[in-house]
Amino acid sequence: MSYDHNSGTTNGPVKVGDNPLAPFGDNHGSPAMIVDDAGYIHVVYGGHGQFRGKQTHAVSQNPEDISSWKILDNIDHLTTYPQFIKKNDGTLYLFYRDGIHQNDWEYVTSTDNGRTFSDPTVIASAGEKRTGGYGEDSEYEDSWYLKFRKDRNDSIHMTGMYHAHGTGDGNLPYIHPYNRFNRYYMQMTSEGTWKNAARETIDLPFDKPEADDKMLVYDTGMDYVLPPAKMAYHDVGDNNASRGVFQVPHLVFPTEQGYSGFTFARWDGDSWEIHEEDVPYGPMFMKSPRDIRIYNSGRHGGDTDPDIGVYQSTDRGQTWQRIEDMPKHRLKRQEVIQNYHDDAKVYAFIPSSDKNRVPVYMYGESGFVTSDTNPSCPSN
Repeated sequence: MSYDHNSGTTNGPVKVGDNPLAPFGDNHGSPAMIVDDAGYIHVVYGGHGQFRGKQTHAVSQNPEDISSWKILDNIDHLTTYPQFIKKNDGTLYLFYRDGIHQNDWEYVTSTDNGRTFSDPTVIASAGEKRTGGYGEDSEYEDSWYLKFRKDRNDSIHMTGMYHAHGTGDGNLPYIHPYNRFNRYYMQMTSEGTWKNAARETIDLPFDKPEADDKMLVYDTGMDYVLPPAKMAYHDVGDNNASRGVFQVPHLVFPTEQGYSGFTFARWDGDSWEIHEEDVPYGPMFMKSPRDIRIYNSGRHGGDTDPDIGVYQSTDRGQTWQRIEDMPKHRLKRQEVIQNYHDDAKVYAFIPSSDKNRVPVYMYGESGFVTSDTNPSCPSN
């Protein structure tokens, strides 16, 4: 579906392709999307590694036109968690996990608008067997969950958490959502070198010991934490060139089982400044270093009840105040749109039992994007 901000009208939805994971309700098939420098729209979707599905690359037949699509057979089909980033020179980066839990994380690049891709570069090494932590008999393998975001100065920022993937041997049970812990950070500079927040070089691929030594933001203990961290986006200016992750890392993430506690972390130049009291959770934007805002859809740290709304901090994340209402609640998978428009900064959905009609939302400075002329667009 496309939306014209000038006219307030929508086009679509149209079918891009068949997602082989849809019948299973498998979110690994969720799409990644980017628009190349020639205006063609790229969508990658449908893969869950060797487990099931097939990672597929679709591209629009015409620039800035969603009406017709074709499949390009130019990516690895046995990948999952696709994430697109476009550098200022037009180079496309496609990040992904190369298979199932115990597989490495990699990226490929394209300098011809996604028609061909480079050989993969391994970012995070996985699959190494480890013992201990859960008892003398525990045995598990390295696994990672990583997110990548571009900043306005053409760097790429990575946040992640570690997953102790149970092998089935020893006393560590294989329970899929559990054993995910810690928070890590590094960035690729505009010159192409990977560094931690202290500007120390990170040699790729990194492994668990190097991540613990140079990239650790927060030690959660070996407990369940989910989902990945949100990063603050620079929100000053009136054009897309001013968008992107803020150059100084600011993160908000869960640090207790479920959604009962959240933590705010800010790099102060020498170390990570941590705040844990009454922290809201959701997409985060910065009008300035002393005007930070979080779009909270009902998840709030501490003992207070969740209060849906826009939260603001004017003291670098130490305290938060609710300053605006949000008309929707319990939104899932809230993600910031790359090169967003002021009126369409975040997209999200609300779970539905009807697999053919899942409400998807976009919202920004003017509230939720709606269209009275298209019944496929959810009402406000």
